[in-house]
Amino acid sequence: EYVRLTVRPGAPVGVTFAVSSTDGDGTWQVETDGTIWEQAVGQGRVRIVPEVPVAEGSSLVLAGLAVDAYGNRTTPGGDDDPYPRSTVASTVATDRAVWSDTGSNTVSFTEAGSRTLTVSEGGVSTSFTVDVASDRSTVDPVSGGTTVTSEPPSRNVATVGDEGGSRAVPSDVVPAARTAAGHDAPGSLAYTGADASGPVAWALGLLATGGGLLLHRLRRRRV
Repeated sequence: EYVRLTVRPGAPVGVTFAVSSTDGDGTWQVETDGTIWEQAVGQGRVRIVPEVPVAEGSSLVLAGLAVDAYGNRTTPGGDDDPYPRSTVASTVATDRAVWSDTGSNTVSFTEAGSRTLTVSEGGVSTSFTVDVASDRSTVDPVSGGTTVTSEPPSRNVATVGDEGGSRAVPSDVVPAARTAAGHDAPGSLAYTGADASGPVAWALGLLATGGGLLLHRLRRRRV
């Protein structure tokens, strides 16, 4: 024998969602109050951060769910339709958000600077801050080193190239220029080829993983 208990959700209090960069530089989880958790593969939540850092010209992928105070989703849906359509608004007019058939929004950034993104779904919304940095790099013809500057100063990911290809190097960028040595730097290889499907599919895979964890949490109903 078994008892099936269905809990009716309460009033929605906000939107929670996973965020992933299309260049594979990171994933985050945003709570209904706007708290941003940085995530790491195999580790889950690592720390709370004030904003999501992203490079100018790149994009973020996200999908939101309206939930009640206990984390129960408040809009209808099932395994075949895990994410209802959500909308994204930005305080920067040139930012663009496009909804895809995969059940997520892709937000593109063409201007550097800080902005606020507001994700709405199910009659409620949650806002968080995104810091878009513009990188410039110059190569010293004598030492072969690459000097990377960022405007505005921020925590960012610089892409450093050499004869063997290019590598993405996370760094805390300050107003003074920082030099990255010409030899191989630590970090993972960045996607730099013409085929954009690789990093996009990888980013969506991470988003799906985060979304799966989120949906698993939401299915744990509370009475």
